[in-house]
Amino acid sequence: MKILHIIKQLHLGGAEKVLLSLCSGLAHHEHSVLACRLDFTARLKALGVSSQLYEQHNDEELRALILSAQPDTVFYHWYPDRYLEAAEVIHRYDIAVDLPAADWVTIVHDAAERTPRIRSTRHYVAVSQFIADHHNHLPAERVSLIKNGVPIPPEVERSYTGAPVLVKIARADPDRFEESFFSLLSSLREHAWTLRLVLADGPMLPQIKDWIQGYELTDRVTIDLDVLEVAPALRAGHIFLDLNPPSCREAWGMAVSEALAAGLPVVGRDLYGVREQVESGRSGFLCERDDEIRDRLVELLRNPELLRAMSRQARQRAVKALPVSRMIEQYDALLRARAAPRVHEANH
Repeated sequence: MKILHIIKQLHLGGAEKVLLSLCSGLAHHEHSVLACRLDFTARLKALGVSSQLYEQHNDEELRALILSAQPDTVFYHWYPDRYLEAAEVIHRYDIAVDLPAADWVTIVHDAAERTPRIRSTRHYVAVSQFIADHHNHLPAERVSLIKNGVPIPPEVERSYTGAPVLVKIARADPDRFEESFFSLLSSLREHAWTLRLVLADGPMLPQIKDWIQGYELTDRVTIDLDVLEVAPALRAGHIFLDLNPPSCREAWGMAVSEALAAGLPVVGRDLYGVREQVESGRSGFLCERDDEIRDRLVELLRNPELLRAMSRQARQRAVKALPVSRMIEQYDALLRARAAPRVHEANH
């Protein structure tokens, strides 16, 4: 069974990290990467995975690549709305895998309503229950739930005597930042803390810098643009902030899982996929209102013992529920199960 990976991203984000793990863990299956950036290609080459570099923004060329793939291809897919407007090609693939973008849910569901042929896709993999619930146009036996896993790093011994370090990792995009985030930080000035902001370059970067200056947070906030390597920020951190605007419909935030694995409790909004990652009250706090977010942050900033306990529980949560090894085992079992009928048909 041939596997096709389609990547069209500006940085090594959650989808790419999942694919790197799968390429490494599923080396006994055939992989062919047809679209990715240069930095991602180098990592794939190190894994012995063949790839064809594609960095152009010509949607027709990329669509032609997809159409040229064999019908038994496993299709990994990112930002489909940019190059699959008609969606008539999806029915050609044996397995369609949803990566972290919730937009994919809408595209597939709407396309299924408009294009009956999409219903002939043999199988879907959803990365969260949130996404699986949106595949109600398919029979339940044609949808598998395989949650994205993360590598579990060595445990870090943290000090909880100084000012806690808050961490946020995100693209500098409008769906990741709004002014209220910096207003919230400003309201916490009476408490000791610093924020490490790990950003992928995007259109909001100048505005983010203006907000930091406007809210007089330059002494509290540092910006790190090396988003390809988030481990140093997570090792240095104490609390992870998953405070995207409510309009951000993220089905599965890889940064949240990475933070839990590193031992950072997560304070975030009670929305979508994060509910499946964070056990509110144990490995972090999920909040519905901004005032509740502030109260929970103050609770952690004032109580180092609570922060220490939640750090342990965050790591335990990742080890138990989010290891990359479990994800690879589940994909391997699915690929073998999907390949078995083909072998039977070929022998008869």
